[in-house]
Amino acid sequence: MSDEKHSVIKRRRNYSKIALSPEQANSFIDSQVWIRVATLDENNEIWNLPTHFVRLDDTIYFDENLDSLILKNIERHPNVCAVADTGYSYDDLIGTIIQGEASVIEDKVTIEKIQRAITEKYALLTNRRPVQDFETRKFVSIKPYNKFEELSWNFGKGHL
Repeated sequence: MSDEKHSVIKRRRNYSKIALSPEQANSFIDSQVWIRVATLDENNEIWNLPTHFVRLDDTIYFDENLDSLILKNIERHPNVCAVADTGYSYDDLIGTIIQGEASVIEDKVTIEKIQRAITEKYALLTNRRPVQDFETRKFVSIKPYNKFEELSWNFGKGHL
């Protein structure tokens, strides 16, 4: 990540053989509990921390503690990179990279929508409710610079 308006991977790999379709990419993202969000701190050191999340349309949302390092980093550098992936062997690897601009959500209606969506998704995928008290959390959006399928892969479809 640099000081540019938004940085994206400069030299993309050819994902054509292993790329997910838009529907597959959305379905994959929706099937994952965790996403790792990479941010830059005040020393331009990279932090990559997991958080649960939800996709609503073409935006990723997650919540954080009020004193979260992710929130502090986003205030300084809203450019983020997030990865959702899964798999144990090479042919099982499926994932999506999301590069975008993060911002804290202040709109109460949007926050309530995100809370419901995260709670429903988490309960569906884990059979339990999230443990945190959403009343003491901040909500963040990531508006992607790329379409989800552009930086997605399923190595089981073939090799590069």
